[in-house]
Amino acid sequence: MENVTGFIMSVISLIINLLSLIVSFYILIYLIWKVYRLRQINTFLTMMSYVSIVICNSFNICLNIQTILGDTKRFIVSDSTTCHIIGHMYLLVGINLLDSFSIQSFIRMLSIVYPTRRFLRSLKSIIGFTLIIWLTAVLRLLPVVFLKIITYQQADYICVLNLHMWIGNVYTSLTVYYITIFLVILFYVQVIRFSRKIALHNRIHRRRKVTRNAHVLRRIVQIVNILLILGLPSAVFWIIDMITGELHYLTYRIQALFLALGMFITTFAVVLTNSKIKYILPFLNRQHLARVAPLELQQNTINRSSIVP
Repeated sequence: MENVTGFIMSVISLIINLLSLIVSFYILIYLIWKVYRLRQINTFLTMMSYVSIVICNSFNICLNIQTILGDTKRFIVSDSTTCHIIGHMYLLVGINLLDSFSIQSFIRMLSIVYPTRRFLRSLKSIIGFTLIIWLTAVLRLLPVVFLKIITYQQADYICVLNLHMWIGNVYTSLTVYYITIFLVILFYVQVIRFSRKIALHNRIHRRRKVTRNAHVLRRIVQIVNILLILGLPSAVFWIIDMITGELHYLTYRIQALFLALGMFITTFAVVLTNSKIKYILPFLNRQHLARVAPLELQQNTINRSSIVP
């Protein structure tokens, strides 16, 4: 085996992605059941995010297995059409995952700023928004296809974004990351501005709703920022390539490891954006019960003391 360090990194990435897939698939099944029973809009939006998370984890596992099999010389994926299709589909799913955060932010902004226009927040409207966003994701991917940015990496046995092509990297960064970040922050700012107006009018019920949704939007911003930070190694390698004209031989292995970490964090972080489902994770449920039990005990004590003998 020529690249022992790279092989170890690929195995670690595979393990992390497997754990992420198991947890995200469990959460997705629960969300599908929850949406089928209650038909809650926020739960449906979270479910759509987990659809993309499960698919992303599956693609990560597929690419890791290709690399590991290539390292062991048991099966080497060639520079084929299938390889390029997998590479383009992986990028498309990543775009859809980030777009799902934009949709969540947009719907929550609508529920606060335009509470009377309920037709915009109906399940049919949200499905329509989702289909439109998916269509735009395909359209945004077309320049990647024509520019042939996805290329076969012989040392890693996979087809991924070629960091040597600076035009493609700039375009992909803008369409994948920065558009989503701009939209999420824009919706968050709109909610904050509206919450200040609500505070001036002292509408307690509306103010609580705005505060709750603003808290969720803040978490979405944090998730997107975490994904952006975990994508910094790719940017660093790209800058080094522009200066020296060479990439480190572990560039794509390090990139895969950080992507695996990003998906692992996202798997747990997204469920926290929905207060009605976040306690399905066992360790969060134990923490919740630990907080609720003393309150219930205190309430029972108060009720007993209020009984006159």
